[in-house]
This record gives sequence, structure tokens and C-alpha cells, in this order.
Amino acid sequence: MQTLAKAFVGRHDFSAYRYKCASPNTEKSITRVELTVDGSEIRIDIEGNGFLRHMVRKMVATLVSVGAGEFELDEALALLHTGAPRGTPRSAPAQGLTLMAIRRATD
Repeated sequence: MQTLAKAFVGRHDFSAYRYKCASPNTEKSITRVELTVDGSEIRIDIEGNGFLRHMVRKMVATLVSVGAGEFELDEALALLHTGAPRGTPRSAPAQGLTLMAIRRATD
């Protein structure tokens, strides 16, 4: 999970990590993906310059699936690097996901 979290950081084509999203700009910059384990709970903090529809939910589902051994790390990295339009695990459910803040870009 840590390897994939680090790979998400940077500017990538997140086409594979969207659902029913018609945005023509699928390149996004992720500035931070942090995993924190507390007992049986995993907290995943993701920061970026913008997100596609379901992008964070698909990123979380992929991280959890890789951690559980249900999805290969190499497959997840290939989707990230190729921008393949399909192939990620289903989106994580909205329950438990919280938008913490929206910050204005500074000029």
C-alpha cells in the first residue's frame, strides 16, 4: 500500500481512476497520500490540485485491494502509468470518506 501511495504522488493521467466523468482534463497533481494505521482502521489522506469524479474513491479502493492482496501492485502501477480507461477495483463506498478542506490556489 505504501508503494502505491507514493506512486500516486505527482502529476498523472488519472483516466483509470474516474467513473462517469466527462472531464476533458484527466491529468491531476497529487501532492500527498498518507496512510495511518490505528488498530484495525486505516486512515488515507489525499491532497491534490483537483479530482475527477470518483477518483479518490477508486484510489482508496485500489489501495485497500492491494493491501488485502486482492489486486496486484504491478497492475495498479500499470493503470496509473498508462492512464488505461478501465481496470481499477470498484469505487470505495462513500461512507467513511470525508472532504476535509478546500483551499484556494495561491497566485
